[in-house]
Amino acid sequence: MIKTDGLRSISVTYVTELLNEAPLNMNKTDGTQGRHKDAEVFEAKSDSRHLIRKLKRSGPAIKSHHSNALRDYFNISIGECSHESPCGKCWACWLHGMMIPGSSNIYTGITASDALSVEDKEIALTGMDENMLRARMGEGSSPQPFGYERLRAGTHITGSMAINTGYRPSQEKTGDRWVQFIKEVSADNLRALFWYGVYCALTNEGYAQTAKTGQHNTRMRPTQLIAIETFKTPFPSCTRVDYSSTSVEDVISNHVSYANYITSDIGFDKQDVDGWSVLSKNGEERGRIKVMSGDDAYKFLIDQAEKIHTVPQAP
Repeated sequence: MIKTDGLRSISVTYVTELLNEAPLNMNKTDGTQGRHKDAEVFEAKSDSRHLIRKLKRSGPAIKSHHSNALRDYFNISIGECSHESPCGKCWACWLHGMMIPGSSNIYTGITASDALSVEDKEIALTGMDENMLRARMGEGSSPQPFGYERLRAGTHITGSMAINTGYRPSQEKTGDRWVQFIKEVSADNLRALFWYGVYCALTNEGYAQTAKTGQHNTRMRPTQLIAIETFKTPFPSCTRVDYSSTSVEDVISNHVSYANYITSDIGFDKQDVDGWSVLSKNGEERGRIKVMSGDDAYKFLIDQAEKIHTVPQAP
């Protein structure tokens, strides 16, 4: 596991906006007719429990974007490390808990919820399909055509991401024995690594994911970010994501309400420090929360991602 003194988890709840018409990561030729890329949720304000259909970018696709961004930044080739053949030694492996099969068990994890469109599926889609060539991972694979549905510019996507540390020692096999070990990482380095991957996943800048999850020219901008850091438990480590509303204004307002509930309604003492609400109990800091929107949210991502330049090449 990764252990960081004074920092148990980092999380972000986000709303991000698609700046240009672009394809979703919807493989329509795999026999499922794209059902695994849809989601049905109950409409928030309906007494009849009316179901609405939304588009989905899967949590594993977002995790892949995050880990690939770290490999790309540190110039780690696909032959050295990938999801299919992890090296178990780089930052991507350590943060995502990827291990060398039979040789190591790494207990650290970044989690990413499925990200759903705020808008109804029929509103978010242009109605246009697109075929693109995509090569599967690994040597010897040739590009194959895959079908994608295009999203309208202005579509909003909401979800959450988090990293948790310090819960279970990792293990490494030495001879016939498994030996526990812990990797010490500074809080500043952990923040830089987490936020760099989040920056890439929520903007498609820095590291632009391949056609599997959108074209290289797909661009997004965060409309809202709610960041939470946990110093000591018990403490709410993430806010609720509003999947059921179809109004961007309602989603953003509800997210702010969830954040205000944490800062004001459950008994923590609050102090505002550099734009963060630092929450304490019995004189002990438990965590902090920061609510951002528009240009402030994008600037925060850029500023946090910039700090990856101070992180060493390897854990």
